[in-house]
Amino acid sequence: MRVKLMIPALVLPVLFLTGCATIVGKDVFPLTINSNPDGANIVIVDESGKKMFSGTTPTTVSLAAGQSYFHAKDLQYHFLKTWIY
Repeated sequence: MRVKLMIPALVLPVLFLTGCATIVGKDVFPLTINSNPDGANIVIVDESGKKMFSGTTPTTVSLAAGQSYFHAKDLQYHFLKTWIY
């Protein structure tokens, strides 16, 4: 009888602890940006209109995950490639 009670007492804490890693995850994520052809200008702007990044492709940008775990950040990506004939 004692062994039957001990098994759930050991298994339940393990089940509850497995989900904690996703909540305490990374807060910065690398984003690789490419274009075809290379050399396009890129500007990344957040939801308030603040410029987060400006550069040329190809590039890798480190972006913040958001304000909190359940509220993602809204970003706009603007590309421009000028052709000279």
